[in-house]
Amino acid sequence: MPEASDNRTRDAHTVHSNNSSVPDTRRADLTLASSVRRSSANEYVQLKQLIQQRRLLDQQPAYYTYKTLFTLSLLIIGIAFLFISDNFWLQLLNAIYLGFVSMQFGLLGHDIGHRQVFRTGRRSRIAGFLVGNLLVGWSWSWWIDKHNAHHGHPIQLGLDPDIVRPFTAFTEVMAQWRQGKIIRFAV
Repeated sequence: MPEASDNRTRDAHTVHSNNSSVPDTRRADLTLASSVRRSSANEYVQLKQLIQQRRLLDQQPAYYTYKTLFTLSLLIIGIAFLFISDNFWLQLLNAIYLGFVSMQFGLLGHDIGHRQVFRTGRRSRIAGFLVGNLLVGWSWSWWIDKHNAHHGHPIQLGLDPDIVRPFTAFTEVMAQWRQGKIIRFAV
């Protein structure tokens, strides 16, 4: 990641040094942008080193074993309740509960996708398929492609698939383009 930032910084310096006809304000903007990129890259490197020193990205098999077993037990309780009760209102509450359980599987799938649960890619793919396709109900390969695109271009219009949602806007233009008064008001 810092390499890409360094390349952009060099490009900004090239534009600055090769084009003496660029207005002073534009040159100042380029100089400021390159120094911000350089400091951002340095801050990123420092943050990454700190995270690695504190071992915050180390795999935690005990935690994920507990989380998986606990979430499976929550699912079993919710499914059992489907057969035990025939009360409409209790089943409505159970639907909300099962939605919460499904979200927990989604979070587990997210961690599997980041290879935090298993050391090997093969185990991660198998677990991702089981959690994603069977328990959550979304295609594992679709999610991996979408999530990689998101991490490759975070919050970049047209490139990040996670920012194209009906109730979010990351620019004023996006907010104005929303169809319908209610959605525009919500955004």
